[in-house]
Amino acid sequence: MRPALNETTELIGRRYTGVKVTFYRYPLGKNLRSDKRYTKEIRDHIGYDVDLAFSEGAPNRGVACAIRIAKAFDEFYVFFWSS
Repeated sequence: MRPALNETTELIGRRYTGVKVTFYRYPLGKNLRSDKRYTKEIRDHIGYDVDLAFSEGAPNRGVACAIRIAKAFDEFYVFFWSS
């Protein structure tokens, strides 16, 4: 099981109502297909009753790029995204 899935399972077991997943291998959006598959896997695992947030250690990006990434993840109801 991927580390994020292990972590979310533990947090949900403690009755947390939201989880934050870190994208630290590469900046979020560098490979949107892969990022979306990973996010779908997490969302399917935690369901839609738990808030999902992203954190990443990415360099600053332009507004247009940030909007493109945010729209790509809209279907997963991401609560917030911080970099």
